[in-house]
Amino acid sequence: MFNTPTTRRRVWLGYGLAVVLTVLAAAVKLRLDAFIGSESPFLLMIAPPIVAAWYAGLGPALLATFLSALSTALLFFTEPGSLRLTPDETTQLAIFAAEAVLLAVWTVARDRARQAVRAADQKAASILESISDAFIALDSGFRYTFANEAAETLMGKKGENLLGREIWQVYPSLAGSTLEADLRRAMAERVQTAGEYAAPIDSRWLEVRAYPATDGGLSIYFRDVTERRRVEEQSRHLAAIVESSDDAIFSTSLEGTILTWNLGAERIYGYTAAEAIGKPFSLLLPPEAAREVSGRLERLREGFEARYVEAEHVRRDGTRVPAAMTISPIRDAAGRVTAASVVARDIAERKRLEQSMREAQKLESLGVLAGGVAHDFNNLLTGIMGYAGMAQEMLPRGHPACKALENVIHAGERAAELTRQMLAYSGKGSFVLEPVDLGSLVREITALIQSSISRKVQLELKLAEKLPPVVADAGQMQQLIMNLVINAAEAIGEDAGVVTVAAGAGCFDDETLRTGYSTPYTLEPGEYVWLEVKDTGCGMEQETLSRIFDPFFTTKFTGRGLGLAAVSGIVRGHRGALSVTSAPGRGSTFRVILPAASRPADAAAPPPPSPSVVSAETRTVLVVDDAEMVRHTAAAALRQHGFEVIEADGGASAIRLFASRAAGIGLVLLDMTMPDMSGDEVLRHLRAIRPDVKVVVSSGYSEKEAFRRFSGQAITAFIQKPYTAATLAEKLKRAA
Repeated sequence: MFNTPTTRRRVWLGYGLAVVLTVLAAAVKLRLDAFIGSESPFLLMIAPPIVAAWYAGLGPALLATFLSALSTALLFFTEPGSLRLTPDETTQLAIFAAEAVLLAVWTVARDRARQAVRAADQKAASILESISDAFIALDSGFRYTFANEAAETLMGKKGENLLGREIWQVYPSLAGSTLEADLRRAMAERVQTAGEYAAPIDSRWLEVRAYPATDGGLSIYFRDVTERRRVEEQSRHLAAIVESSDDAIFSTSLEGTILTWNLGAERIYGYTAAEAIGKPFSLLLPPEAAREVSGRLERLREGFEARYVEAEHVRRDGTRVPAAMTISPIRDAAGRVTAASVVARDIAERKRLEQSMREAQKLESLGVLAGGVAHDFNNLLTGIMGYAGMAQEMLPRGHPACKALENVIHAGERAAELTRQMLAYSGKGSFVLEPVDLGSLVREITALIQSSISRKVQLELKLAEKLPPVVADAGQMQQLIMNLVINAAEAIGEDAGVVTVAAGAGCFDDETLRTGYSTPYTLEPGEYVWLEVKDTGCGMEQETLSRIFDPFFTTKFTGRGLGLAAVSGIVRGHRGALSVTSAPGRGSTFRVILPAASRPADAAAPPPPSPSVVSAETRTVLVVDDAEMVRHTAAAALRQHGFEVIEADGGASAIRLFASRAAGIGLVLLDMTMPDMSGDEVLRHLRAIRPDVKVVVSSGYSEKEAFRRFSGQAITAFIQKPYTAATLAEKLKRAA
């Protein structure tokens, strides 16, 4: 009883408590008797023994009983100044003492029983806490009654936050799970269950064992097996990756014998696993590469690491395939290199894409060059034709030089046609998009072409009925058809032959678009309209075939080499694609595909406003052009025709000049393309200064393209470069 200082201190405090409680009980009883008589609750005197027993044990309880009995006898049962008790009082006092002792003994016994239970529980809890597995106890209502430290750690929750709560409340996601079904079965059937479950604890896997408990609940042991499952899953996943990979993945001995073989290797090389395993690695290589690979395996044995190499490999049918191969060492537990791992990839598609990319880059570079040359050439032609026209106007009619100047102007117009073809090749030609019936267009164009080609060449049309429209520029489509048909007729030459023009529509999948057509961009699968021009001419060898779309490349003595280059540019500008098949002596087939229209095209550009009458107030013209020759030519031509001219060499200077002299400027001749500011930007600034200003736009692009570029902004008129002095003057007179 007095085995520890703490226990001894508690007992002595208990004795003191017995005295204090007895005195307090007696005082309260006396106070109550003074108010309500001697019938006040006598049970107050039994309280000190019970409290003392509960707090400090039987000794303090007996002391409290003795003191309570003594105080009762002295204060409540005897006459004042007398210690004699009546028999009845003696009996009552004895009963009181007996009851107090019995209650004290019962209290102490109950307390000790509870302490024993607590000690047992603590011992059991200590045992459960010491085990490495997580452990929880559930009552018959699936409420937590215990969770050891390992369980708290695994669940990330403290025991006090779990006790008394149902497991379904803590983890609602268990509803409908296999774990819920097994726990309910274990509870209902009182059977043991075990298994591995995907638990709602940070996406972990748990191994769970549930046992029926004697109190009607469940004892549950569980452990985290996520890492083991991860390793197992990773192994299965890696095996599945190896087996399902499109790459060839296999292993060899250091002597070069194939040991393993996946489905990717079977697809690339054509050998099944049964045919390949046990065979030498050299089976997959051309003779010139077999010795090199043997040397690589030898170097792996000597400790060299993985090497990457691209080379041709040999398939089962004898064909060769370009492949990228990595050979890596496989080591045993001691670190020794034992079989090599080989990963090989078919790179034929990559090689094709690289070639396509090189072609696209070449086309882009040539396109930039052609566009730049065409732009500058147009400006030069504007100067040549403008000055030639002015000179022609200065001479009297019938002067011998007039014919020469007329020839200069005519040559300039033919040169302008070349620049339009160069712009088409560069993809910067004038495109006004609208729904176009390609079949109808072919019928119209071929009827005109027939008269300009050899009579020995027969044109055959095979056009599907009711083709879906394509969103395209009708003029550019006419040029495309004309160039292809004339090129086909010229390939036949003076011999008899046939040019077949066919058109149709169909759905093209990604594989067909990717492998059958050469484009610098990705084509989307869907419905396309196709145009095919086939000839029975001389055909082309591969070297010629690879260059036919290059600008200025031609096999004809009198050719300019821009027809097919323009075709290529037009197709690119319409986001279509081209394919060409040809062989010497077998003719050529050109096929163009264009996306079928899925919705109505944008409305056509509005027509230019009606011409107005010239007035004195509109004869001052602001000429805006960054090209000096064009600007000076236009200014000289206009002055010759009676206009006053102000020159601006760019957008910024034009805005400054117009802001200072806006009231006196009747017309603005505005270049559409300038380096500092584009024509549409300049026009916005001019209209902000004076909304009613009249503007004539000049450009090497077409009139429709100009109206498209200036969409939303009214243009008074348009003049296409190159132009003559007379043409320019007439255009501005009509616009004034």
